[in-house]
Amino acid sequence: MFDRVLSDLQRNFPGKILLSPTEIAPIIAASPKVQANMRSQGRFPIPVRKTGAKVGVSIYHLAEFIATGQVEQDAGAEGPAIAEESDLPLRRPRSITKRDREWLLALQTQATFQFELIIAIKHEFLKAVLPAKAGKPERKRLKL
Repeated sequence: MFDRVLSDLQRNFPGKILLSPTEIAPIIAASPKVQANMRSQGRFPIPVRKTGAKVGVSIYHLAEFIATGQVEQDAGAEGPAIAEESDLPLRRPRSITKRDREWLLALQTQATFQFELIIAIKHEFLKAVLPAKAGKPERKRLKL
């Protein structure tokens, strides 16, 4: 599969070994800006080589990525390696401060108030719109 993908890429990009982000964008379905964001976050799955200010991807790495869905990082490849989940440092969660608690309480109070207000409005609307029960005078309808 790798050989077939590589030959297709070589036919589409004759004589090129490094491809620019613009050239690989339609192939990997990620715009050059998305690729730049992924590279800066260390999430770009293909090794990148820098030539001055320009960035390029090896046609061989691209073919391997297309064929297998992953690329082995070789020693000569520049760019961050893809981190395994077990390699990620464990961070202790940030403790909740008094200000955080006050903010959450205010948010909860606001949501409760809005919910009760909606219920009260629906209740008053239904009392005004529904006909009164037999024997009781009919209330005036609200103008909406």
